[in-house]
Amino acid sequence: MSQWHDVAELIQSQLDRIQGESMQAGQVAQHPDAEIECTVDAIAGLIEAKAKVRLQVGPELFRFDSYTQWVNKAQSWFRRVRAGTFVCIDQCGRICATGKQFQRADKEGQFPIVVYAIDPEAES
Repeated sequence: MSQWHDVAELIQSQLDRIQGESMQAGQVAQHPDAEIECTVDAIAGLIEAKAKVRLQVGPELFRFDSYTQWVNKAQSWFRRVRAGTFVCIDQCGRICATGKQFQRADKEGQFPIVVYAIDPEAES
C-alpha cells in the first residue's frame, strides 16, 4: 500500500470520527427563517454538490482503467511522482484521493481515473 494512500485513509478516518461524534451529540444546523433542520452530513453533501472548483491540470502522467488496476499498480506507479504534485480525477471530474473515493468511482462506473501533474516538475 502506498504512503499517500495510508495518509489519505488516516485523514478520512479522522473525518469519519469527527462526523460520528457530531451526529452522536445531536448537532444540527437550523435555518432560522424556514425552520429547516439539516444534519452535518446533509450540509457536507450540499457543499460537495454546489461548490465547484476549477483546477488547471498539467499533462497526464498515467491512468487507472479499473479499480483492480488501481489496487494492483498504485503503489509502484505513484513512486514515480512526488507527493503533492499530482491529482487523480474520475470521469465525473471529481478528485479521488482516498480508497473510499476510488471505490465510489468503481461503484458508479467512473473509471478510468486519470492522474495529472499539477506541478511542471512532477513529470518523471
